[in-house]
Parts: sequence; structure tokens; C-alpha cells
Amino acid sequence: GISDYQNPQVPSVDYAKRDAQFMREYLIKSFGYDPQNILPRNLNEPMTAGTLKTLIRSRLPSFIKSGRSDVFVYFTGHGAPSTSSDPEAFLVPYDCDPNFVNTDNAYLLQNFYEDLGKLSSRSITVVLDTCFSGLSGSGQSLVRQVSPLVLPSLQTNRNPLMQQANALVITSTSNDRVSNWYPDKNHSLFTYFFLKGLQGQADQNNDRQITVNELENYLMDEDDGVIYWSNRLFQRPQTPQLEAKNKAAVIVDLQISD
Repeated sequence: GISDYQNPQVPSVDYAKRDAQFMREYLIKSFGYDPQNILPRNLNEPMTAGTLKTLIRSRLPSFIKSGRSDVFVYFTGHGAPSTSSDPEAFLVPYDCDPNFVNTDNAYLLQNFYEDLGKLSSRSITVVLDTCFSGLSGSGQSLVRQVSPLVLPSLQTNRNPLMQQANALVITSTSNDRVSNWYPDKNHSLFTYFFLKGLQGQADQNNDRQITVNELENYLMDEDDGVIYWSNRLFQRPQTPQLEAKNKAAVIVDLQISD
């Protein structure tokens, strides 16, 4: 969770730290994760480009038991496009200026997915509460003197994780849309509904298990999901994206937290 950035001109992500703390608690209480298996240990550690890449490429693999570990990765903070002629999507670490994004000071999303794809885990779930439109959750531009509306479309659909039967990737919005905040709830809009879904709101058939398909239906509900509340609160479209080969797979067993 990256709320504040080294460059004071980069807009803060108001609820990122809080969302990350809540997500950590859900991993323990709802998913049954051992607190000692959750990284980073210190939520206040500045997540620089070097720290983030080391976390994914070195520290996380050392925790994996081949074929027996379930991996859950949650990132909330800024995403940004490069402004080159062939733009790509990047996760923006603490020490990166979105106006000067490159593979040295940010984490190319394609590389991020490739690094996770190398893990020999039993399953992997990736949740990204960010967007790559060049706008913050308040609608403020990250990139100076560039209108995000005219940035070329990003190539975010080349995800090597989707070659794996046990992978689930959830992003808070499509790549050309803003990921909104929800000030009344002190969360981002997506994370608020994602956590409510995990609490049990997404359990459509009341069997005490939540599948990928049930969570997708809950988040995409046009009467009471992210899509509805984004339009109602901000008059801005936000459509979460869920990718999985097996949408009948169980994400969380609610009996763990009983």
C-alpha cells in the first residue's frame, strides 16, 4: 500500500495504507494466513522500486513450498502509463515520478506478471487496486501537461499468468479508467466492495464459500456494485476486471472465520 510519494508533487493515494492494513487483516481472519507469512512485515516501509522488485523476485519465492503454497498479492497505489510511442503500464513505487516512468524506477506490469508466473505455487491471486489512465482516484492528473484522455491505449492484456489454470487476476478498473476513492467509507471504492464481498455479501447461494464467479457478479452488479456506485457518486465509469480460467474456483471459505 503506497499512499505518499517521495516527490511531493505526486498526488497522494489517500486510503492506500488503510486498505492494505484491512487486506492484511482479512488474509489472517478470512483466508487463514499465518501473519508470519505476510510481506512486507512493516507496512510503513517505503516501497521503493528496488524494495518492491526484491520483495517479488527474491523474498516471496523464498517462502514458497513448491505445489503447496497459495499466493495472494495485493497492490494499492498509483499505476501510470509510460509516455513513449509504445506505451506500457507500470506500477509506480514510492520513489518514482509518474512523469518519468521507465523500467529502472518503476515496475513494468508485464514484468510483474512474469515474475509472479515463475513461482511454483499451488495457486496465485493478484489484486490490483490501481489504474493506468494517468489520473489519481480524485481525478487529478499524474502526468504534467498531458491530458490522460489522449494517451494511447495501454497493452495490459498480455498476461502470462493467464496461462496457468490456478491463477486469478483482479484489477479495480479497465486500463483507461480511473480507480475511484470512496471518502465516505475511508476506502478506495473497489477495495471497499471487494472486502464486503469477502465478508459474505458475494455468497449468492449461501453455501459459505465464495467463488470467482460469485465475486465477479457482486462487484459488477449494476444495481449495487462498483459500477453503480461509481456512476452514482462520481458520474465516472469504473468496471472491475476479473481474469481466471476457472471461475468456479473457490476464493475464500467463510467457515474459516466462523
